[in-house]
Amino acid sequence: MASNNNSKQGGGKAGDEELDPKFEWIDNANNFLLRLTLTGFKKEDFRVQVDGTGKLTVRGQRPPAASSAGGKHTRFHKVFQLPSNANIDDITGRFEANVLTITVPKRPATTTAPPTTVQEIKHEADGEKKKKLQEEEAIAKHKPATTERKEQQVVKPAEPAAAPPPGHVVDRESLAEKVKRRAEEESAKAAEAAEEKTATALGRWRERVAGELEHLADMRWAEGVVDTARRNKDVIATAVAAFSLGFFVSHKLFCRR
Repeated sequence: MASNNNSKQGGGKAGDEELDPKFEWIDNANNFLLRLTLTGFKKEDFRVQVDGTGKLTVRGQRPPAASSAGGKHTRFHKVFQLPSNANIDDITGRFEANVLTITVPKRPATTTAPPTTVQEIKHEADGEKKKKLQEEEAIAKHKPATTERKEQQVVKPAEPAAAPPPGHVVDRESLAEKVKRRAEEESAKAAEAAEEKTATALGRWRERVAGELEHLADMRWAEGVVDTARRNKDVIATAVAAFSLGFFVSHKLFCRR
């Protein structure tokens, strides 16, 4: 198994000695074991961290030996990518006899590959992404034909609109004829009523004129006029009636406008 040795991270001095510790990865039935040999280190000289993506980081720094004047610090930085079935919530560790042992329990799953470096994980992710894109392109090639077949099955010729029943047209025509006939009948009745009213008015005017003429006959100072009017009684009555009729007709026409 390989790991990513980021020894330059951590802010060490330029003269520090970089250490690449040996490690051992063991895949048991129920858990994973990671063993790192850290000779000369103490428990307080290193730290172990795990993030949510399953990346396990071990980094440490050892001061120079007290007997060596002007000695250098020894430091290391190791990163491991845990398998997908690793239970990162229950990781435990112990440090004995210069060996750091980290126990990573397994989740119930099938056998998995040992952890790899961050670079290898990225390479595998790129490969999976490329494979997924190829599968999507293959699906897209077959999708238009299937969609076209579905559209051909769904599209149906439009049915012609149903013609209105002939009885409906006949009813409209008969209704129009009834309205027209009724209007003509009302017009005829109105004309008859007007003629009857006119004749009645003429008769009344004649009777009134005759009465006035008879009244004038009784007056002595109008005897000559009465005789003349009496001789021309019919002519005068007809003239007065004609004048009244013309006035009545003119009045009616003016009211209609």
